Amino acid sequence: MASKIVRYTPPELTREQSLEGVRLASFRRRFAAFGVDMTIVAIVFMAVTLLLLPWLIRNGWYDPEGQLNLRLSFDNWYSLILIVLYFALGHYWGNGKTLGKRLFRIRVISTKNVRLRLWNCVQRALGYGASTLTGLGFFQVIWKPDRRAAHDIMTETIVVDERPIT
Repeated sequence: MASKIVRYTPPELTREQSLEGVRLASFRRRFAAFGVDMTIVAIVFMAVTLLLLPWLIRNGWYDPEGQLNLRLSFDNWYSLILIVLYFALGHYWGNGKTLGKRLFRIRVISTKNVRLRLWNCVQRALGYGASTLTGLGFFQVIWKPDRRAAHDIMTETIVVDERPIT
């Protein structure tokens, strides 16, 4: 009795083929969404700091002259953790949409998987730092035909425009 021949089809190839022709998000929409997201992160950071102020005073993080020893800027470890958490969890729970992306109707999607995985979202959030450090990482979207920034390439994602085509 002859057995049926079964052939392997890589899911990555199928996924990438299924994405052919999707409309990619413009640099302008991506930049605006990122700006909204960073504004939200700043507001959350300041709100959490104000809520923790009594604890900060009790534990010596606030000196008698009224100077907060805890720097309220984005160049310290605790603010970087907040940024990574916001973007990683926002992309994961929002299935590729942070609040800023939702507002501008764009979405991050994986070119390898149907749904973003948590680790890919963490990598992408950390990848924003890599895109910043390279200097042009974010701006690659302007001249690359696939509109992928450095963090998109690192995480095998693209950002698509979800507005209806008119």
